[in-house]
Amino acid sequence: MRNDIYDLLNRITDEEKMILEGDASIRKELYTSEDEFVIDSGKLLAQGKLIDIRPHTRFAYFPTHRHNYIEMVCMLKGHLTTHFVDGETLTLHEGDILLLNRHARHDIEPCGKDDIAINFIILP
Repeated sequence: MRNDIYDLLNRITDEEKMILEGDASIRKELYTSEDEFVIDSGKLLAQGKLIDIRPHTRFAYFPTHRHNYIEMVCMLKGHLTTHFVDGETLTLHEGDILLLNRHARHDIEPCGKDDIAINFIILP
């Protein structure tokens, strides 16, 4: 991976900074307005866009949730572990890709600073 791209993806986001400063939980209101944790594409995609890319949030456990969009996760460096409601555990390693259909219920273990993944948010 090019160093300039790696440096950009490795930057600590505002959300990650709050997590590192002691707010160790994911801020649900950044992702949904619903009681159930359904991540809303409307909170992540600009109006009129059908696809977007964002870095995966590190340092915090991401509780059981689902999406109202298709998600593709590309593991660029390190690893990421996700657990599915059916009991299956999957660990992504550098170069792996995970494609999640809408409404696939899962949670994600915390990632470290050098665990770099990007999420593609794709409207069906």
